[in-house]
Amino acid sequence: MRLVQMISKLIRIKKLLNSFFLTALFLWNVPAWAEEIKWAHVDHPPMFINSGLYAGSGFADQQTKFMQQKLKDQQHIDVPSDFVTIMRHFVQKDDLCTFGIFKTRERENFLHYTSVPYGKLLPSGIIVEKQTQEKLSAFIEPDGSIDLNRILSETELRFGFNKGRRYSSVIDDFVLLNADYAPERFWNRELKPSDSKNFKLLKGGRIDITFGYPYEISFYNMVQGVQNDFIYIPVKGMPKFVDVYIACSKTDWGMKQVNLFNTVLFNKENLVSLEKFYLNWLGEEEQNLFHILTKKGL
Repeated sequence: MRLVQMISKLIRIKKLLNSFFLTALFLWNVPAWAEEIKWAHVDHPPMFINSGLYAGSGFADQQTKFMQQKLKDQQHIDVPSDFVTIMRHFVQKDDLCTFGIFKTRERENFLHYTSVPYGKLLPSGIIVEKQTQEKLSAFIEPDGSIDLNRILSETELRFGFNKGRRYSSVIDDFVLLNADYAPERFWNRELKPSDSKNFKLLKGGRIDITFGYPYEISFYNMVQGVQNDFIYIPVKGMPKFVDVYIACSKTDWGMKQVNLFNTVLFNKENLVSLEKFYLNWLGEEEQNLFHILTKKGL
C-alpha cells in the first residue's frame, strides 16, 4: 500500500516538473521585457475565420500574423470572439487591438486608429446567381453599380438579409425603409456571419438577391466545393472602396501600440503584402474590378 502511495506521489511530482519545464521553455522564448498585445478576431469568414477546417486562414488572420512577425519583440495573444463582445471590451477601455475595422465617428470615441489605412476593400453590395444577372442588366448604372430602389419598384425579385447585421448605410437604410412595408419581398433571419443560409436560399430559388462582400462568395465556393455560380454587383450610392484600419482601445496603451503599427504601415512594401492577403480571397472578376478601380484612383 505504501509502495503504491509512493509511486502515485512520484507521478504527481513528475507532472508538476513537466508543467514547470514547459512554462520555463515558453518564458525562455519570450523576452522578459516583451509587452503583451491582445488581438481581437471577429468571426466573419473569410476576413477572420475563428473555427472549422479553415480556422486562421482568413485574410485578416493572415494580416494579423504578418504584423506579429514584424513586431517580434512583443508577446502576441489572439482573442477570437463575436463583434458585440469585442466592441464592449473596446468601450470598457480594455487593452485590445484588431485588424479590419472601419472608421466611424461613433467608434472614434473609444478607438485609436492607425494614421493611415492598411488597405482598401470593395464595399458590401448585392450577390446574385449568374443566371439572375440578365434580369438586372437594365438597372446597372454607367459606373457598374445597381439601383436598389428601381429593382424593388420595377421587378418582383426577392431580397434576403441577415437580421441585425450592418451592411452599409445605403443597404441598411434600404432594408429599414422597405422590409416592413413589403414583407413578401424580404426574407430575414438572425444568422451568424459565417452562416451560408442566404447562399443556399439563392441556389434553391427562395430568394433572388442577398447582400454581402465579394470575398464571401469565394468562401462559400471553397467550403461547398462548388463552381463560381454567384456574382457581386456594387450598389449605387456606395463608395468604390472602404478603407480598413488597425485600431486599439482609446487609452495611452492603445495609442502606444497604434504608433508602433504606424512604423510598419509607413513602409509601402508592407502595404503591398497586406493587400495580397485580401486579393487572394477575391474571385477573378472581383480582382479585375479592384484593379480597374485602383488604377483609376477612385
